[in-house]
Amino acid sequence: MSCQAGCLSDQECGQQERCLEGLCRALQSCTEGQGCEGDAVCSCDGLCLPKVGAPCTGNLQCATSEYCDPCEGQCKPRVAPCGPCQLSESCARRGDLCAPIGESAQRSCLRRCEGQATCDQVGPGYLCQAVGSEPGMFCVPESGDCASVAQCQSDAECPADHFCNERQQCQGGCLGEDTACPTGQLCQGLRCAPPCMVAGDCSATGAVCEEGRCRIPGGCTSSQDCLEAETYCDLNSNRCVSGCQVDNDCLDATQECVGGRCRPRGCSRNYQCSFGEVCDLETSQCVLAEGRHCEAGCDPQASDSSCGTGGQRCLSLQDEEENPIGDFCFEPCQEEPNPCPQGYSCTTIEDPNAGELKLCVRRCDVEPIGG
Repeated sequence: MSCQAGCLSDQECGQQERCLEGLCRALQSCTEGQGCEGDAVCSCDGLCLPKVGAPCTGNLQCATSEYCDPCEGQCKPRVAPCGPCQLSESCARRGDLCAPIGESAQRSCLRRCEGQATCDQVGPGYLCQAVGSEPGMFCVPESGDCASVAQCQSDAECPADHFCNERQQCQGGCLGEDTACPTGQLCQGLRCAPPCMVAGDCSATGAVCEEGRCRIPGGCTSSQDCLEAETYCDLNSNRCVSGCQVDNDCLDATQECVGGRCRPRGCSRNYQCSFGEVCDLETSQCVLAEGRHCEAGCDPQASDSSCGTGGQRCLSLQDEEENPIGDFCFEPCQEEPNPCPQGYSCTTIEDPNAGELKLCVRRCDVEPIGG
């Protein structure tokens, strides 16, 4: 027998390997749609990967706690702060950043913050500060490296979904899912442990053994025990208290936990808004788009734009049979990731005088669904 170095992320493994169950494992090659055994999926880089979630083409097809991995085409759990990542969209909360950090320059999820209070909720050892030239502020480990963050003495010093392990580091918990534990163990609170037989097998003060699990009568060992909406487990008292620590403490997926309180979930992309609306990234709320989108009655032959002087254009539209529909104003596309209001598409138009233009366009004679 020989020892094999463990891994925490795919970035620590070779090109034809992935980090599976803590070890770098060589994977079978494949071509799109064929070549994988069982229910494995063929990734965009030609490797057979285990099936972990439902098939998808976008995040809207996944649960709020998941994201759609575009390379694997399947839903995967979102990444907690300082967890390894490839895309910012995979991080736990909208606005979080996936960026290289530390000596290894491994890409990790960083929680967006507007003050130190946000980082204190993430866990000990984080500071709210700038990350390179990225706009905004993020919770960055004081050590400068996610590999040495979140030193702790007790579970109460860790984020809500983590516990303090034997190495005095905050480790992600099993969150009530026995399937996240090794064979023969149960998820008890946040830890995987063998089924208890008597109360003496339980480490928490006042805990009893019920059906193989350690529980505190009338109390809690993790927020999984607090069933009432907008409550969480105060690990200093092992009692459920009002408020929230993570989004799952709130009533449902329409809310998120911000500053210890649940509030309506905001937006980060225009597709999350109603027709004709855009997402205000400063407030994370959907608002009616400004401008003269689909305004009728302009003159496409006018020497000066009859729609405005900010890059707008007046276009003559036709239906599929080339029958004239009318003349309408269209606004220029804005920066990604929100170039156009919901219901409009950013379309490239060739202008003989101005060259290539990008405008937010739609069939102005067709009423939007639900509009």
